[in-house]
Amino acid sequence: KPNKKVREFKTIQSAIQSIQSDDQTGEYTITVYENYILTDSDINQLRDFNRENVSFVIKGLNNDVELKITNSIRLSGDTKFEHIVLDYGTNVGNGIYARGHKLEMGEHISMKGTGGPILIGGDNGKDVDKSEIIVKSGRYPAIYGGGYEEYSGVHGNVTIELHGGEVTGDIYAGSQNTGLISTGTTEIKLAGGIVKGVVSGASKLLGLENSNDVNIHLQGTNLNEVYGGYVESKPDEDDTGFTTIYAEKTCILNKLVGFNKLDIKTGVILAVTKEFNPKGGIRETGVSEQICLNENSKLIKP
Repeated sequence: KPNKKVREFKTIQSAIQSIQSDDQTGEYTITVYENYILTDSDINQLRDFNRENVSFVIKGLNNDVELKITNSIRLSGDTKFEHIVLDYGTNVGNGIYARGHKLEMGEHISMKGTGGPILIGGDNGKDVDKSEIIVKSGRYPAIYGGGYEEYSGVHGNVTIELHGGEVTGDIYAGSQNTGLISTGTTEIKLAGGIVKGVVSGASKLLGLENSNDVNIHLQGTNLNEVYGGYVESKPDEDDTGFTTIYAEKTCILNKLVGFNKLDIKTGVILAVTKEFNPKGGIRETGVSEQICLNENSKLIKP
């Protein structure tokens, strides 16, 4: 509890019920003492929790404690996982839905089996006001700042930070399906870890609208392809979002693609193919050509 008092429960459901009836606010830590199977009752209690100004840390007693998860989780408060083994077996389709709350996958998370959860900042079929996902360890099939499956978007700021761990698929700031990010700013910080798929500032199918700006900070993550906006479709005429790429460390990419507008602020980017402003025509600058930029963002030869 926030006042450091410890209570013991046999199930996570009982622990959440106790927090629901408590009168304290702040951060509650749920420590899993031994290998535990997360039941549907546990998952439903996490979903239905409805107290304000309460956040959760879910951790193992040590780094070897296993939490077996066989279904998707929907959160109702800021939540951090750390120091635990997540056992998804071979399943890569279940998600952790933050539903507009802050979701942090902290230090010393490992996976048992070949599966893992999709990290979703939004919801399924509902819009949220903001989205924030931070990853420091673990392995994940994909990350979406917006929602998943049915129409769902974020009407505010989106933040995705990768400091470690591995994303075996893609990172999209928007939704897996059609979803708007109609206001606010999208910040993607790639400071460590590995992304084997693409990184996009938009949704997977259709994405950015109006004045949403995208800032992508390249700080040392092992990357493949980076898109300021769309991957599978071209921007609409009324999309005016501005993408800024900050190469804050030397970055090696297979492809760098802009959005309606693209500005690259300082740093060195090594890319096999670089494509800018796809609506105005793709411009390829050569194979393995090095781009160096000064503080005024003008191209200069190395």
